[in-house]
Amino acid sequence: MNVKKRPMRYAHTDGHTDVCYSDNGKYILTCGIDGDVRIWAGLEDDDPSSQCVGEQALTVVCKNDHYYVGTDNNNVQAYSFPGSDRDGIISRFTAAVTHIAISNDGKRIVAGSSDMEIHVSNVGTSKTTVLTGHKAPILGVALDPKDKYVASSSCDGTVRVWTIDDTQTVHSWNCVPVCNAFLAAKCLGRPSWQPKTGHYLAVPHGKEIRIYERETWNKVLSFSHDQVKQDFSISAYSPCGNYLAGCTSGGDICVWNVNLHTCVMSTRHDRGYRICGLAWNPGGNGEIAYCDVMGQLGTIEDCIPSASQDNSSVTQEKTMTVDDMIHLNPIDDDDDDDNENVISLDKIKAELSQPSFFGDNDKLSHAVADDDDDVESKISGVARIAPVCDLQPPFQPSSTPVHLQHRFMVWNSVGIVRCYSTEDENSVDVEFHDTSLHHALHINNFFKHTMATLTDEVLVLACEIQDEAPSKVVCVLLNSWDGSKEWSVDLPEGEEALAIAAGKGWLAVATDTRNLRLFTVAGTQREVVSLPGPVVCVAGHRNRLLTVFHNGMGLPGDQSLGFAVFSLGSGQLQVLTAFQPLSMTPKSTLKWAGFSDEGTPFTLDSAGIIRMFSRKSFWLPLCDTQAHCKGKSDHYFVLGISEKCQNVRCVLCKGSYYPPTTPRPAVAEISLKLPMCEATTEKSVMEERFWRLQLACSTTGDMCKMGLDSFNDKDALDRSIKETVIKLFALACRSGFEYRAVEICDLMPSHHVVQLAMKYASKLGKMNLADKVAEVATRKVDEREQGFQNDQVDNIYTLRYASDMESRFLPSRSMSLEESSSTYGTKVNHLLENATNASTESESLLLAATKQKKCEAQTEIKPLMSLGQKRLNPFKKSVARVESSRGLANLDALYAQQKSDKNKCNSILEQPPPPQKTKIKQTTLSALKPADSPAVRTTAKKLPTFFEWYEKEKDALAEEFPDLSASELSRQGMKRFKGSIQSDTQVPVTNSSAESQTPVPETKKRKSEEESGLHEENPPKKTITSSSSKLMAFAFKKS
Repeated sequence: MNVKKRPMRYAHTDGHTDVCYSDNGKYILTCGIDGDVRIWAGLEDDDPSSQCVGEQALTVVCKNDHYYVGTDNNNVQAYSFPGSDRDGIISRFTAAVTHIAISNDGKRIVAGSSDMEIHVSNVGTSKTTVLTGHKAPILGVALDPKDKYVASSSCDGTVRVWTIDDTQTVHSWNCVPVCNAFLAAKCLGRPSWQPKTGHYLAVPHGKEIRIYERETWNKVLSFSHDQVKQDFSISAYSPCGNYLAGCTSGGDICVWNVNLHTCVMSTRHDRGYRICGLAWNPGGNGEIAYCDVMGQLGTIEDCIPSASQDNSSVTQEKTMTVDDMIHLNPIDDDDDDDNENVISLDKIKAELSQPSFFGDNDKLSHAVADDDDDVESKISGVARIAPVCDLQPPFQPSSTPVHLQHRFMVWNSVGIVRCYSTEDENSVDVEFHDTSLHHALHINNFFKHTMATLTDEVLVLACEIQDEAPSKVVCVLLNSWDGSKEWSVDLPEGEEALAIAAGKGWLAVATDTRNLRLFTVAGTQREVVSLPGPVVCVAGHRNRLLTVFHNGMGLPGDQSLGFAVFSLGSGQLQVLTAFQPLSMTPKSTLKWAGFSDEGTPFTLDSAGIIRMFSRKSFWLPLCDTQAHCKGKSDHYFVLGISEKCQNVRCVLCKGSYYPPTTPRPAVAEISLKLPMCEATTEKSVMEERFWRLQLACSTTGDMCKMGLDSFNDKDALDRSIKETVIKLFALACRSGFEYRAVEICDLMPSHHVVQLAMKYASKLGKMNLADKVAEVATRKVDEREQGFQNDQVDNIYTLRYASDMESRFLPSRSMSLEESSSTYGTKVNHLLENATNASTESESLLLAATKQKKCEAQTEIKPLMSLGQKRLNPFKKSVARVESSRGLANLDALYAQQKSDKNKCNSILEQPPPPQKTKIKQTTLSALKPADSPAVRTTAKKLPTFFEWYEKEKDALAEEFPDLSASELSRQGMKRFKGSIQSDTQVPVTNSSAESQTPVPETKKRKSEEESGLHEENPPKKTITSSSSKLMAFAFKKS
């Protein structure tokens, strides 16, 4: 359709300008930043009447014989039309009035101001209703034709719908770019009601105008244009309600037929200036008047088809619907059973999925053809269209919106990238937290980059398609050894970059064609991945890449997002987590996505919930940032997350989602916390701490497997977990919940902790509970042994911590393991031997404890109690220190004795029957550690254990050695028991081992015949040999 665009002319000085028509459409009224209101008798009027109303006039509206002006005098002033005489003040504010709307009858006026208030005034009664709730200056207002609702847009980024009677907000949308002043706003976001009925509300939303249904506020349609590159700023329904006009901040003006859902006119400002005023001629001639920010006035004629063209197009559409489309998609005859002469257009449209028709009727009626009415003359709305969910646009994590003049392009743990896009400057500043990594950078933003990502290797910048220039990606190398500083690449024609990310040795670019392009940091192109949906954001960490994309159409108000995690290590691309849905809070959007310092994926939605993707492939909430905000409109801007420190690094934004660049905001830390029920109780606090530490321990364990030095962190987390679970067990015991206490034992990380719980239950006198706990400990020991047999690789990995755990709970036993392990040749055999001994000792602990409870009469064995009380070598005497002072005098003899002991141990290990091998190990450990408690002594399956043997031989030993103490008597019994075991197994030995063992029975025979005085001399010699053997072994290793 050919439109007549009249040349623009000067109307006011540079700045915001507004325009409106008189009721008859003969006059055009304009106001500008110069404070004047001019009345034009057409665009070619060279002598318009002018009236000075203040220093600045920001808005004007005309109705009947008055026009109303909003000025910087903070009031709405009424003037007569066309005489321009003052006729009173309608409403007063505390800041400049920014926009005015008036009802059809002229009795009610709505005005918005920079003081964030909206006044609804009755001209006849002078009664004013105040609407408060916006957090920034008002940009535009629109009054419902039925005087029930008011729609408003604000600098706080929202468009709200208010009820006039109760002054409450019934619905709101976040669709306006955030700014801090009316004159600084590039997009006004002014809504418009459908005339007469007000059944639909048009709201600018990015690069489209969306139509929402009254009462339900569901989106039913959206209008856009392929040539539009900037956001729509103003929407306006035509007086008849069949057409909708919209203008953008880039100078585009479009007109759509809302019935046919087609664009009938599109034009652009000659110089691309922002349109700040738009009005339809109420005469219905299809004329539109508009103003730009340079104070110029222009008109466009014939924006809508003539009546004959419009009727013919509608007739053709209806004829096509009734005659031709039935053949394309036949309709079931059952639909017209009630009346064969009735043709229902809404049923036909529903079958063919045609757009809705928006008529002037308040109800969506059916078009019925009969003998008296022509079907072609009664077109009204038909089938309703299902609400469409608004797809979230792509964004860069830890960045602020693009429309801001001063913004953060990225703020992470490496540094801060700021962008300044003003009329005087367009540059990018890079600041590093660690100046030793690289000095600060200042880059002229010639390509108008809007995206950035920063690592310790590269700075990556990307821009969108601009006019005829393609989308470009620029990579600045920070630590290049060959002297090259940067490289760039142009994306294919028609492909635009939407999100970028970088990691260790790679960078990724997600485009609007659903391609994920990978590059090396030096510029080599890698794989190109096709994403299953439009990208939302991407994030990188070391060799991992997180992608978030739209996974389909979600429920009304919800976003259906999916994600995937890739691995880019070793030059190959692999999928770590397959494409699957992303968990989010209902009715929310994604605000941040990335990795923690340890490499775990995290997300933040608009509801303030931070979620973590655990190592077991499920999402769980870890923090509610809104719970830490004092105001409802406050939010936290996430910078990074640390699982080691269990906190979130973020910036508090008061009244907004994003922080300002100046002054530099302070970084705060929020502790991670699982959302437990009854979170303030002692039980819930410890449960939350336990599970949160479990997650951190799992992450740290994976880092250790990857070769990262995190063993100290894992040890600290293990200690914290054990302390917390023991406290939970104690709380359950004190509260009388023994069943719960046994359940807590199942959650304990090892059988050693279960043994501590068993001792605690025994001290409280809860013997039934102690028996149940002992069963749990036995089961954990069996599971541990089975795990060692099935997975030796994991065994070797986890044994890094096994020695620390044993030294923490069984220090003397851990020392004996170190001594016995010195006889093995390789490190792996040493670890496996320690694991076998540890599992055997754990089993003996449980068996001994069970025997103590069953045989209460035998629990008064004094040697065993004294051994249990002294864990740290009770047989060590002061004489040993004097003897050890002789030091290296007997190194040759000691070396020979150590060699014989090694040969003896090797000969024992070569025994083929497994039970005998186990017995030998138990005997060796008992010989090295006679000071262990009775619960630590090992048992055998076929041969009697020392515990059973000592019970039988105790009286005989006491008669044979009446002068020995309880500890010395048990020590003498241990020697006898070792001798009997060795004779029963009949282990073949070499000459050297036989010679080394020869003095042992002689010593026993001499002790059986001599008095206790000789007995006191021999034990120190044995102690000397033990300590000196250690010294000799150390000297041998060093040589």
